[in-house]
Order: sequence, then structure tokens, then C-alpha cells
Amino acid sequence: MWENEYYQYQQGLFDSSEFEPRLITWAGVLNRPMSLEWWQRAQRSFSPDFVSLIDSLIE
Repeated sequence: MWENEYYQYQQGLFDSSEFEPRLITWAGVLNRPMSLEWWQRAQRSFSPDFVSLIDSLIE
């Protein structure tokens, strides 16, 4: 779902005011150890651009 929302944002279907709050939510979810472990195992299943975005939220 997150990758799809990111794709829609890239295509101009979401503007910044709608998309940026999602990044805050995503960062909060990714701060949980279980979510981070899942991401580390699953990230190969996603596009490189999306992986870069999520990795930047984790840093």
C-alpha cells in the first residue's frame, strides 16, 4: 500500500500537503523493532526509489 501511495504521489495524484503527513506516519511505524526487522527482510520486493525513501525515513 505504501509503495502504491508513493507511486501516486510521484504521478501527481497526491500533492505534498496530502503525502508528507504519510511520511510521518510511516516513520513512526518503522521505529518499531518488529517493523524494522520486516523491512530489512522484505525490501528486495520493492522498487529502488521506494526503498531509498523508506531507508531515508529509518535513518
